[in-house]
Amino acid sequence: MYLEHVNLTVSDLDRSKSFYCDVFDFRVRWEGKATANGQPVRAAHVGDARCYVALFEALIPG
Repeated sequence: MYLEHVNLTVSDLDRSKSFYCDVFDFRVRWEGKATANGQPVRAAHVGDARCYVALFEALIPG
């Protein structure tokens, strides 16, 4: 058994992608836009052929 993916909301998408690629030797599998609370957000999937981390950049109120 294994965990296929995990969703995380992050404050800095670029920094988070770099962390997971550097520490776990993952690669960016997909990058684009997603929707959170009806607003577009930057998103990326980093992982390998078996599993990935789905990263969503947090909406900063303002």
